Amino acid sequence: MITIGNLFGSLKWFTDYELLLLAINFIVLVWYAIPIQKYVRWFDFLPSAGLLIAIVSVLQGDKTILALLLYAVTAVIFLCTVKKVYRPVRCIPMPKYRILRVVLCLIGFSPLVLSMMLAGESRFNPVSQFSHLSYSQAFVRLNERLSREYPFGEWKKVDWAALKDKYEPLFQQAEQQKDKELYDKTLRSYLSSFRDGHVKIMNENLYDDNQIFKREVGGGVGLSTIQLDQSKVMVNLLIAGSPAEQSGIELGAEIISWDGKEAREAYQTTSWSEAPMATGG
Repeated sequence: MITIGNLFGSLKWFTDYELLLLAINFIVLVWYAIPIQKYVRWFDFLPSAGLLIAIVSVLQGDKTILALLLYAVTAVIFLCTVKKVYRPVRCIPMPKYRILRVVLCLIGFSPLVLSMMLAGESRFNPVSQFSHLSYSQAFVRLNERLSREYPFGEWKKVDWAALKDKYEPLFQQAEQQKDKELYDKTLRSYLSSFRDGHVKIMNENLYDDNQIFKREVGGGVGLSTIQLDQSKVMVNLLIAGSPAEQSGIELGAEIISWDGKEAREAYQTTSWSEAPMATGG
């Protein structure tokens, strides 16, 4: 069941430009739906401002279904009111036209309310295409999106501004030096800072001709581990016939120590990890 609280809660899924468009369109429709006696000249320019905001939003790359719906409403309102910009109408319409105008405005409200109802679904896990951006620009967009959508951000008290300040200079450095290795390491470090096993690089070609991986890892004994919330390090992958299996290690076994170090310490100092522990505890 959709409630007023749900509708207002959906505003978190809108970008700043989309929120401005939503507000402008609502204000314009309410203004024209209610027979207001007072004439305000600057109000005639509000739909034009909405159109300019829509254009800026498009140039910023927001072409999601949610944004396109708002752009369409903005464009229709602009076309219906543009003549008021150069030909102000100061008279109040006749009663029969007032009713028609109210009906048209109510129809205009429908896509705006629909956009609020479907904001979460339309924005839930769509693919973000950042390949056309520079390293630093892509990082800023990624950090911005995660700040809105990462479900444990508030619980983990993630400081998104601090993450941006910490990692953006490194991405800029990698960008200026055309250093792909620095980019890879910085991205891994950023994602690992969440301490969440579900936040990681997913790429089927991650290890294909990956010189960074080969240099840092070199080889293996045939197992992979994961650190749980309570800091236990467990074997979550075991290759059949590998040295690890031959030595008696079983899938699901707990690793107590590694190379003379306590397992937790060894795990946290490992630079190449696909699945960091789920919490900082």
